[in-house]
Amino acid sequence: MFLNDLTGENDKCYFHEADVPQIAVLGSGGGLRAMVALMGTLSELGAQKLLDSIQYLCGVSGSTWCMSSLYNDEKWSLQVEQKEAEMVEKLTSKEITFQDIIDRINEATRDSNFSLTDIWAALYVYPVVRDKETKSVSDQTDKEMLNPYPIYAAIDRWRLENKDKHDKGIWFEITRHESGYPGCGAFIETSKFGSIFKEGEILEERDEMDLLYLKGLCGSALGSWKESKKFITSLIKGWIKSIPGFNRMLRGRATNESVSTVDPNMECMLLLLDLHEAFNDGMDCKPIVNALMALQEGNEEAQKQLQQVLENWDQQSEAEQVKTLSDLCQEMCLNYIDQPSLEEALTLNSISNVISLKVMTIIFCLLFEWTWGTKFNFLHKHPNPGEYVLSCSAVLLKATKDKTIAM
Repeated sequence: MFLNDLTGENDKCYFHEADVPQIAVLGSGGGLRAMVALMGTLSELGAQKLLDSIQYLCGVSGSTWCMSSLYNDEKWSLQVEQKEAEMVEKLTSKEITFQDIIDRINEATRDSNFSLTDIWAALYVYPVVRDKETKSVSDQTDKEMLNPYPIYAAIDRWRLENKDKHDKGIWFEITRHESGYPGCGAFIETSKFGSIFKEGEILEERDEMDLLYLKGLCGSALGSWKESKKFITSLIKGWIKSIPGFNRMLRGRATNESVSTVDPNMECMLLLLDLHEAFNDGMDCKPIVNALMALQEGNEEAQKQLQQVLENWDQQSEAEQVKTLSDLCQEMCLNYIDQPSLEEALTLNSISNVISLKVMTIIFCLLFEWTWGTKFNFLHKHPNPGEYVLSCSAVLLKATKDKTIAM
């Protein structure tokens, strides 16, 4: 076979098929900057007529934000300059609303796999990329094989932190056909990615994750895990405090309004936010617990539980304190806050579907326990993924009805 000389002249470069290189383009991480950089790179490759020589396009973090948008069009590589213009238009002109974000979060909480990944996708990724993208990865077909084959990549943080024991399962790859750990040779059909597994067997089939969740999954690393936690916590708290009703409550606090003008339910929610902030900043949480006790004066059950928190606090490990605060938050939200009163306080005429108390409770608990991603994937925290692949391959093959194990 032959290729045109890259000089643009009429000379031909002749190759034996076995000698033709397999070329891959690797997109870096970096949020919006990485998204824009990859789009610009692909646009220039298209202008130089080199896109059709690329076999694989792989991205992490912000690069996946670019890729997931492009691959919604089966012929994007033939019109890459137009796609670049469309992306610029979307990023600079498309508006999103507070209600759009609330709708996304309310919808995501209906799934038992709801976690901070959903919150990150809705609060940060969606306002940046300005596209809900309800399609899934396996929907991105390429029947004519016109485009490089896309590979979305992410890091398994738990395995990265334990890489001395699990050095083969750090990278996780997602394509439209299969998803899994290339280092272990363990894959499942991507359309099953999101289903509930136990020991390699599907317990319950669920819808595949959509592209916005994928962007949240692949784009949730900010370099330093400590800084990531600090940034994401402030992002979530800032969003909660911006909800109509909380703004009015914060203004009342700042101006020292009398207790009679302060909704006790709103005050309870804000104290729970203060409690989370104090715990993560290493500050003394007991004064805030005392404030909650004062707010729940006359409620014997609440007083008893809060007193137990105070009595046991200094004897508990950090993990035990996290569990205590998560349980306390859930108990306060579900049993000691009057739901109609709170939702009435949050609702303004401009908001038709304000976030529910149930959703607020879930978010608070996720913040304390720092829960990311699904708990049910086929190799989640398995102590020996290599042996696990060999022992459960037949089960996985049966469960997914396809050859999804790459040995």
